[in-house]
Amino acid sequence: MRRPTSDRVRVAEDVLTCLPGISTVGARRLLEHFGSLPDVFAADPEALRGVPGIGPVRAATLAWLFGDIGGDAAAGAVAGAGGPPAGDRDGAVDRSRSA
Repeated sequence: MRRPTSDRVRVAEDVLTCLPGISTVGARRLLEHFGSLPDVFAADPEALRGVPGIGPVRAATLAWLFGDIGGDAAAGAVAGAGGPPAGDRDGAVDRSRSA
């Protein structure tokens, strides 16, 4: 059964659970911490790390995803680093990829 779209909190949780490494609990924590999807999307890695369960790799990956795709900084970061920070699903850093 489809959830009614008038339930904005549930819809916002659904949006966030589509992101890599974000569970329903993680989505709920992000929304409780920041208050809205726009505020989650505007958060920098340091602010994201203030949410329980969001470590440095997951925070960097989310900030990379939320970045300005058309902006020079994002293009340079993607071109220079080859994409998001390396890490496994649990947020552990893959040191073999580090330069």
